[in-house]
Amino acid sequence: MNCESLHPCDVAAHELRAAAHNGRSALVGDLAPGRGLALETVDGGKLEDIVISNITMRDIVNAPIFLRLGARMRSPQGTPVGTMKRILISHVNVFNADSRYSSIISGIPGALIEDVTLSDIHIYHQGGYTEADGLLTPPEQEKVYPEPWMFGTIPAKGFYIRHARNITLDNVNFHYEKADGRPLFVTDDASDIRYRNITVDGKEFNTAN
Repeated sequence: MNCESLHPCDVAAHELRAAAHNGRSALVGDLAPGRGLALETVDGGKLEDIVISNITMRDIVNAPIFLRLGARMRSPQGTPVGTMKRILISHVNVFNADSRYSSIISGIPGALIEDVTLSDIHIYHQGGYTEADGLLTPPEQEKVYPEPWMFGTIPAKGFYIRHARNITLDNVNFHYEKADGRPLFVTDDASDIRYRNITVDGKEFNTAN
């Protein structure tokens, strides 16, 4: 089963609420590389009250976890920018993920992703990026179709969180095949970001650093 089956949203100007996704195995076959778990709303849709759990992904070529609130706005004139809030993602195992895009939670200026909890997650990355990559600033790309590549190389090796509020990462474990010189987390225009029980290659990560 290709991981694109876990791409629940390209939410247009309507609502997706109170959805649950549980127990889907997303294993990639020999013929196609894998894509990660993506929640996206860019045309004014409301993406709210979503629960996703018990997911396995392998050989991921983009971002293992990608949450995007944008403003492409291919919707009736006057439609406001959408919302993304109250999202729970848990019990996720990702193996052999390309490290270029890491994982991304990104709203846009004035439209924040809110109230997201990620828990009990293992991500096995390939690694291999440098300290210089950690100095990059991804473009906003507010009106571009949502794909991780639109940001270029991400300056974090774990999660890049921008234009977001009230985000919790609890028991999230990162593993790297090769050393990666970027910081684990990079935030921009983000508030109330909480890190609990984070490990890197089996060692506790000091979030005070």
